[in-house]
Amino acid sequence: PDYLEPSPLGRAEWILFAGALADKLDMAKTIYKNVVHEYETIKAKTAQCQFRPEVITDMEYSGLWAQPSGGSYAAQMIGDAGGRVLFSDDPSTGSVNSDYAAVYDKGINSDFWLIRSFGALDRTKIISSNQLNGDFKAFKEGKLYYTDTSTSGFYDDIAFHPERILYDSAAILHPEIFPDKSRIHYFHPVR
Repeated sequence: PDYLEPSPLGRAEWILFAGALADKLDMAKTIYKNVVHEYETIKAKTAQCQFRPEVITDMEYSGLWAQPSGGSYAAQMIGDAGGRVLFSDDPSTGSVNSDYAAVYDKGINSDFWLIRSFGALDRTKIISSNQLNGDFKAFKEGKLYYTDTSTSGFYDDIAFHPERILYDSAAILHPEIFPDKSRIHYFHPVR
């Protein structure tokens, strides 16, 4: 299954399997080739960046706050977008499930905060979930973005079109390279 693949392009490669099953392998090969080309083009641009901002993701849920581990596809995608995850030193391929205090301690000075949320999200909701959320540098500096997964198509596209999500992340982390905000589709500033 695609969700066990450790890399974004590895996950997208499953489109070839789906294409073969649907007797549309040539179409699937074309789509995959375009995905790889766009992904690698974005990645090549961010590889030149000297500054690689630290990124925290999501929010605490039921006493745990999951962050991508260094070997995960999510960490690779943030790395390919020119950033680095909070637990980049953890080589595992899943998430690091921590309590709030651990993420707060390690991530208080993170440069950006990217949140996947089912439903609309605003600064008031983030503060009401935990008053300490307002202490994070990313929150204070307005470098806080979310995608409403109930409407954005984020989960529909991440498996077969990681280049689209990569563009959003790269444009948020490095607007000096990707100044066209009209192409950002999934993530929006938290107001």
